[in-house]
Amino acid sequence: MEHLPASGSITSRSEAEALGITVLGGEGALPAFVPPPEGALLTVVGSFYHQGSGQQPTSQDIRYSRQLRSNEQAYIRNTKIGEDWQPLDFGWVKVPGFFVLTNNEGKFTGAQPTDRERQEARTHIIEFGIVSELLSQGLTKPKGRDMFSEPLCPEQPVLLSFILPGEALSWSPATDPAQLRIRCRKGTARYTLWAVQG
Repeated sequence: MEHLPASGSITSRSEAEALGITVLGGEGALPAFVPPPEGALLTVVGSFYHQGSGQQPTSQDIRYSRQLRSNEQAYIRNTKIGEDWQPLDFGWVKVPGFFVLTNNEGKFTGAQPTDRERQEARTHIIEFGIVSELLSQGLTKPKGRDMFSEPLCPEQPVLLSFILPGEALSWSPATDPAQLRIRCRKGTARYTLWAVQG
């Protein structure tokens, strides 16, 4: 089975078609992924509810399925993250098509937590960001820069989202997974990563 290039970029129609990606439209059109039928099936089901003060609640249901390119089993990892930015470890999933990152803080087992413990747990927010392709390859600046070169990318990850204690983030990466980073805003946070091959 062929994978997307490490950079996550496709530069020509022939390269896209070699990877099983159909290009719709004329020259310069964006590739549209048409998955082969032999892959595993990913199904997502969920509901969102919102109720303002003195208002009727509103809801939004999501339910969809997607054919994946692979039958590889899902990768699940329970671990901790500190205050330094770290890359996500997807284990044997080389090209994740979908993953869920769950912040396990705020879930207490055993004795009833004190108000102070509950308040402390609320500060363990996980931040989710991305670094430039250059930094993901361990480089700090491109070779041969001159005054006409593109501006340097920021050396720190760009924050994309955050995950509050007890909440989860689902994501379909459109970039090289090596560029993704996470950290805990304060202290350490327990989290679960669930990922499937794209």
